[in-house]
Amino acid sequence: MYLRFLLLFFLIQHNCFAQSVQSTRFKLKYASILLELPKKWTSVQKLYGMPLMIIGAEDKGNKPVLSITSTNIKNMKSPKQITKQAREVYYSGRKSWLAKRKGDLIKFLAYEKEEIAPKVSSHSIGVVYDIGKRRVSERTYYVTCNKQLFHLKTISNFNRPKESLALKKLIKSFKCI
Repeated sequence: MYLRFLLLFFLIQHNCFAQSVQSTRFKLKYASILLELPKKWTSVQKLYGMPLMIIGAEDKGNKPVLSITSTNIKNMKSPKQITKQAREVYYSGRKSWLAKRKGDLIKFLAYEKEEIAPKVSSHSIGVVYDIGKRRVSERTYYVTCNKQLFHLKTISNFNRPKESLALKKLIKSFKCI
């Protein structure tokens, strides 16, 4: 009887997890990818010139967003790190963008390097800023998958850390096919 209960429990758990995310394939200009989309998240291709946008469920007017662009850069080896010069160019660009939109820079987010999966690595850098009445967390990722470079960007409400965690989990599901 106990064994039946355990089996039933694991089947229910597996079923609940299976319904909370869905493996979804996307065909981009230079590659196809697979992502585990959370329930109630949507995907839109070619919106505002972006090849692919993944949009989270709305919560009080906020929606976390992940944009993905495949590049035509192939046979790319993952660099050991983003150079200091590249980070300075990024910082300068974000400051300029904020100045034009009358936003306030709060802080730069630390550079991160991680292995997402075998043959999938990412380098990221980010910024937190106030624009209007919102505090925004934005992070840019350079992902190398099967020696091909992808550019990803996340935008979320800084005061809602669950959004950032959901975006990070989504990125960790990134697979090239």
